[in-house]
Amino acid sequence: MLKRVFILLLLSILLFGCKDMSKKEEDKIVQRSTQLAKAYFNEKLGYEIIVNKHAFTSRTNGTEIYIYGYEKGNKENKVSATIDYSGDEYKVQMVGTDKKLNNTINK
Repeated sequence: MLKRVFILLLLSILLFGCKDMSKKEEDKIVQRSTQLAKAYFNEKLGYEIIVNKHAFTSRTNGTEIYIYGYEKGNKENKVSATIDYSGDEYKVQMVGTDKKLNNTINK
């Protein structure tokens, strides 16, 4: 009985441990997502942004990352972007900004 419990525990650890990404993979996702968010805000809104935080989410089975920051020269205008990194091509899913927009974002 104890042997079965030990084997189940070991299998659980192995299966759940395989889901975790390495530090190298995480850094790559953060770097690519940060670049994409910066390019998106620059191209669509004319903002140069400073990224100061990120957070991975499990909302979509762990395939999205939130990027947070602010408009360069205007720390009061906080910005955020949700990036989907599930495929080979990263995609901006949503963006937000404290500054009121006049529907200038076109996809």
